[in-house]
Amino acid sequence: MSSHVYPKLNGDYFQQFLDWLSEQLSGDYAILQIDQAPAHVSCAINWPENIIPLLQPSHSPELNPIERLTAVSQKITS
Repeated sequence: MSSHVYPKLNGDYFQQFLDWLSEQLSGDYAILQIDQAPAHVSCAINWPENIIPLLQPSHSPELNPIERLTAVSQKITS
C-alpha cells in the first residue's frame, strides 16, 4: 500500500486524491462525505464517475469524526 502526502488542502491536491481513489475502486463505486471546504466544492473539480460526493451541511461538527475525537480527548484531559 503506498502512502500519499498532500502538503495542503487545495483543489489540485484534492483532484489528485480523487483520481487515486477512483483507480483504487476499480469497478466499484463510493460515496464520499465531504465538508464544504472550497477545495472540495470548486467547479474545477472533475468528479470521477465512480465517486459520488455527499455534502455535509455547513457548521455541522457532529458529522465530522475528527471533531468528535477532539471533544472526547478534551473531556479526558480536563
